[in-house]
Amino acid sequence: MNKFYYLIICIIGLSFSKLAYAQPCTPDPNLTYNGISPSGLPPAMAGYYYWTTLSFKIPKDSVVKTNGLEIPVTIDSAKFLYAAGKPNSFTFACDKLGCTWVGGSKGCALFSGQVSKEYTDSTLEYPMKIYTKTWYRFTGGVDQFDRIDSATNYVFRILKYNGIGEITTYTNLKAYPNPTHGKVTIELRDIQDDVNEITIMDAFGKLVYSQQFDKPTSFLKTYTADLSAYKPGLYLVTLKSGNKVGLSKVVLN
Repeated sequence: MNKFYYLIICIIGLSFSKLAYAQPCTPDPNLTYNGISPSGLPPAMAGYYYWTTLSFKIPKDSVVKTNGLEIPVTIDSAKFLYAAGKPNSFTFACDKLGCTWVGGSKGCALFSGQVSKEYTDSTLEYPMKIYTKTWYRFTGGVDQFDRIDSATNYVFRILKYNGIGEITTYTNLKAYPNPTHGKVTIELRDIQDDVNEITIMDAFGKLVYSQQFDKPTSFLKTYTADLSAYKPGLYLVTLKSGNKVGLSKVVLN
């Protein structure tokens, strides 16, 4: 085959492979420091599909300790290897092929999986440790080296419900105004049981608001939360009441 046509075929094949790879997540635009965000994972609920995004910021420069000395190095790239301790049914999907990012760039990984309905006793915890591989050069040098690091330690929790094999969802949970410029009113008129907790997470799975109720809430008709201190975007409102869960999405302008 003519080398020119062979090259064209290879280029077309690579182009289609990139088009076929849909990015499963978007890095957190508010992440300004080197490392992984968020520092904690939101809990999963029995019987529900779970997903959250981990964002990475790869440093351009770092230091390597050798014989007690800190030697400056330049980071060429870093690769997400695996997460030890995660549930077997959960996976990570990165925004870059091979889960590899160049030094100084941002990236993300979608952590997702289906949670069984069979959790019935108490909260289940999975201690997780994320491992990465970094390629670097000593500043001013040309030879490349690599090392494997263990990054952020997480505790992934699956919430269980006593005596309940399946969670009932409030399909008519209302949160308004939507969109909102700050305050969100959550309708409680149709909630017959006492509310245990109201939480709000951003689109990256970060918990931004939490209110627990130790006393009966049957007298409450509405509850108002203030999001004016947070960035515009999509937020998920979750209401927990015994074995029932209410979900509502709110847009903050």
